[in-house]
Amino acid sequence: MTQREKPMWTMDEVEATLGVRPIHLSGGQIENFRKGWAKPIFGGDKVHYFNRSGFDGAIAMCGYVSSVRSLYGGGNYPRCRRCESARKGRP
Repeated sequence: MTQREKPMWTMDEVEATLGVRPIHLSGGQIENFRKGWAKPIFGGDKVHYFNRSGFDGAIAMCGYVSSVRSLYGGGNYPRCRRCESARKGRP
């Protein structure tokens, strides 16, 4: 893909066409994490917006708490709606 092209199919279109939900893939482990969208390796099926808290902690805008060492890139997982709405209210 060049210059942020849109994918040919959205997840919802694939599910409607094939009758199954496509596989979700996360990115690799995040190094030097400060803040941003990330997926806890053992936590649920959504990507949360985390802010680093202390030496090894990370707190999502929705209240989810995780260790920085267990955060991976969000990949194509769906975003947490509570984190998205909290981010819209911030500058």
